[in-house]
Amino acid sequence: MVATGTSNGEMDALIHLGTHGSQEWTPGKARGLAASDFPYMTLGSLPVIYPYIQDNIAEALQAKRRGRATIISHQTPPFGPAGLYGDYVALNGLLGDYLSAPDGAVKDKLQLQITEQIDNLNVAADIGLTSDTIDNHFDEAASALEEHFERLAGEVVPLGLHSFGQEKSHQDVVYTLLLQLGDAFIEHFEPSAAEFWQQFDGDLTTLEHSKPAQWVSGVVNGDASPTPEMEEYAELVTQRYQSLANNGESDALLAALSGHYIEAGSGGDPIRNPNSTSGTNLYGFDPAKVPSSAAYAASEQELEKLIQAHQMEKGETPKKIAFSLWAGETQRHFGMLEAQVLRALGLEPVWDRGGNLKQLKIIPTEQLGRERIDVVIQATSVYRDQFDGFMRKLSKAIEEIAKIDDDNAIAQNSRSVAEDLIAKGYSQLDAQRLAAVRIFSNAPGDYGSGVNHKAVQSQTWDSDDALGQQFVTRLQYAYGGGMWGEKQTDVNLFASQLENVDTAIMTRTSRLHGVLSTDHPFEYLGGLASAVRTVSGQSPSLYISDLRQSEGRTVAASRFLAEELNARYMNPTWLKAMKTEGYSGAINMLDVTNNIFGWQVTAPETVRDDQWETLSEVLIDDKYQLELNEWFEQHQPAAQIQIIERMLEAVRKGYWEASEERLRSLIERHQELEPMVEHHKAHDVTAAYINDLATGFGMLGTAADVNSSPTISGNVMSEVENVTMPELEDTKLLLLILFSLACVAFGALRQHRQMRD
Repeated sequence: MVATGTSNGEMDALIHLGTHGSQEWTPGKARGLAASDFPYMTLGSLPVIYPYIQDNIAEALQAKRRGRATIISHQTPPFGPAGLYGDYVALNGLLGDYLSAPDGAVKDKLQLQITEQIDNLNVAADIGLTSDTIDNHFDEAASALEEHFERLAGEVVPLGLHSFGQEKSHQDVVYTLLLQLGDAFIEHFEPSAAEFWQQFDGDLTTLEHSKPAQWVSGVVNGDASPTPEMEEYAELVTQRYQSLANNGESDALLAALSGHYIEAGSGGDPIRNPNSTSGTNLYGFDPAKVPSSAAYAASEQELEKLIQAHQMEKGETPKKIAFSLWAGETQRHFGMLEAQVLRALGLEPVWDRGGNLKQLKIIPTEQLGRERIDVVIQATSVYRDQFDGFMRKLSKAIEEIAKIDDDNAIAQNSRSVAEDLIAKGYSQLDAQRLAAVRIFSNAPGDYGSGVNHKAVQSQTWDSDDALGQQFVTRLQYAYGGGMWGEKQTDVNLFASQLENVDTAIMTRTSRLHGVLSTDHPFEYLGGLASAVRTVSGQSPSLYISDLRQSEGRTVAASRFLAEELNARYMNPTWLKAMKTEGYSGAINMLDVTNNIFGWQVTAPETVRDDQWETLSEVLIDDKYQLELNEWFEQHQPAAQIQIIERMLEAVRKGYWEASEERLRSLIERHQELEPMVEHHKAHDVTAAYINDLATGFGMLGTAADVNSSPTISGNVMSEVENVTMPELEDTKLLLLILFSLACVAFGALRQHRQMRD
């Protein structure tokens, strides 16, 4: 946060750098704030200029509406293909040989080699291949693995971080352009796009010299002569290169400080939405149009994918689905997940001529062709603020479905909850009204679940039920049944509705963010899993509706996590790019480790022991010989020591059954780092565990002294008698409180007068 001002100390503007801010999350109305709301009292009349990443439209809108910010959108990092690396290259080669070999001894030998590699790399667990499929249907297994490697190689990897106002290199722009143009463009030069992406083994210099990249560079430099069939691509390259290479961020910031108008622009990640802009004041999708007609039309197939995935896993149709709705996701998919909610319930949207949602009609059971599926909606606090119109229409429609005479799942579950409420002393009318509520979020003016913070504070809880309890307590506020952000004092309606949930789902639409790049995915989808497990004793099946590409898919959260981990965070391409970012790159590696731990404790089935082992091989043992240990020591040794401590917490809590050899190596590296991190101190519980391990390995020394004070040499200070002045301290405290209250009152009065005038 930067304040600009004059020589006399008066501030002219506030520039906030980095997501998130502060004032936009303080108490007050969702939008249309008054002078007495905390964000406006904090700011007064001070202009706020806020550089914000172009991909995060929803929270940029929050900063505008509640933080009174003028947004200056900035670019994402450049992107490159994941390619294949390490042992994946050899296994993929064996698969190609096997699938093209005739039956006989050679093919049988290849099968044995592939099976051995599958076991060594734990690839079967990544994609859910059973031992029966591998042993008895190997051709099917080989085809599934080939498809898996094609997907991994074509995944998108952010190349480091973006520095505000700094232009991308020519090659970084070319890499991003190739991913924007897609497989159809690549196949004008190469026989197979899938094989093209697979050839990059953690080194993008070969991509720079490829035919597609050379053609793009030729168009940019004016050296290429496009054929008629390539003229459209040439126009796209010219247009998009300019927007990627010239971000306009610094100019926009200076213009805002000069009081000039900042042009509005669309956002999104540049791969999925090449028309996203930088140096602009972001705007979003009209919430009155959610879901769009196109989203509703496509949602039938997406819901069917979810049902089929659950049937494959559990052998039955889901009975009750928990949907996690995020404002940022809806801004990108225009209501695709909301449309799946409507499809599950058997509701049909009605739009006006302008595309605005007018009402939700109940589809008669005989027309629906299947049973209705009950739902629970967990809406994030930003979603609650920005899409309240849809929430109101949906809650009303659900109440109507619960009254239908046919024995649908919504009516059945509502009756069951109503009976429990009546037993607690509620009237029949109130019980029926409350039992029909299916939408829950924070209290108005409150933001976040707190699960993301509590998860990594693992030393403070013994059972992960604490996370589920945190989730259902913080997000128990009902939106429906005549209530808007209210809770019952003697019953948790959210917990009651979660008891028979067997499936939970969220979407991913950004090529920048997956489920490990931030803590919010485990906070909400993992939080739902933890909450359901806490109230029912059973974990729901977790799915990701993957809408990052033109053709959506629905996959288990565990598979999505494994793909992201392997394509990105264990990939030398990502690691090399992060190394160029110094301190910030080290913090990103720590964040990924913490987010893996977050998934581990909220949804234990999503993370495996071998994934922790691979993570330690890459980040601690330096598996790819990238000199990571030396780099951590130079830029941020505290990040690596915290990575080790997080891994050891996974062991201490019983989530990871690490080998003795692995534990010894972690302790050895921890002791090497301790003298380099003078200002870091492990939590007492973690420190004691590390000390016990070190003692057991006969490595006494620094670990035993984690909580002791360091020996300091220098001048000796003589102890003097303590002088206490309790009356003076109390008076100072009282004056400080009175002064603070006076400042708040003065700010509110001043703002009120300015708005009135």
